[in-house]
Amino acid sequence: MSFPAQFDLSTLNGTNGFTLNGVAAGDNSGFSVSSAGDINGDGLDDLIIGAFGADPNGGASGSSYVVFGKNTPFSSTLELSTLNGTNGFTLNGVAAGDRSGISVSNAGDINGDGIDDLIIGAYFADPNGSGSGSSYVVFGKNTPFSSTLELSTLDGSNGFTLNGVAAGDLSGRSVSSAGDINGDGLDDLIIGADLADPNGSYSGASYVVFGKNTPFSSTLNLSTLNGTNGFTLNGVAVDDRSGISVSSAGDINGDG
Repeated sequence: MSFPAQFDLSTLNGTNGFTLNGVAAGDNSGFSVSSAGDINGDGLDDLIIGAFGADPNGGASGSSYVVFGKNTPFSSTLELSTLNGTNGFTLNGVAAGDRSGISVSNAGDINGDGIDDLIIGAYFADPNGSGSGSSYVVFGKNTPFSSTLELSTLDGSNGFTLNGVAAGDLSGRSVSSAGDINGDGLDDLIIGADLADPNGSYSGASYVVFGKNTPFSSTLNLSTLNGTNGFTLNGVAVDDRSGISVSSAGDINGDG
């Protein structure tokens, strides 16, 4: 397929792409978008769309939307309000003001079951003080999803919560797969907390959480990373805001 020098998004018609419309005014759907990998294990990649201003559990609790890939035609427009478990599903934030969906990403396969997982940041959640932030890992599966998943129901078997360290850190502002940084064959995660204060105010920190093929608890406090389950990367100086964006870098030094 060849592309023109300029492409007008208003021409998407289902054959060359399609539009995904947010649910309600003020939702900010599309603020963060990513591949979700193949979260339902059908061999087709899926999408995740964050809408941190959505109000499912109070104002700005936030929602995210997974849209399943398919090998049959798409319509020109998909209303995210129509996700019903067969074409995708909605993930609802926990509490008012959490802003779940501010950052969304494929998480790779962090639990080693052969199906991709996803991660959602909620940087204004308050697990360890106001604005400490939380991130939510949702495990993929090849059995049906319900139309809605409440992130408050993650219990270690269907996913787990990663809680920020201290008030004001804004952990979860950026989230991503980290690839397999420790070379154990399992994908890892990285979570940014750009207002953390390890080396002065707002120097920032990022947290790498190792994947594993043994059970996860329902909650992991990022303060407990000890080198065996993950590690912390601290920003250098005051106001650096290290962690405002995080990502896998691939294999930049060619060591495999």
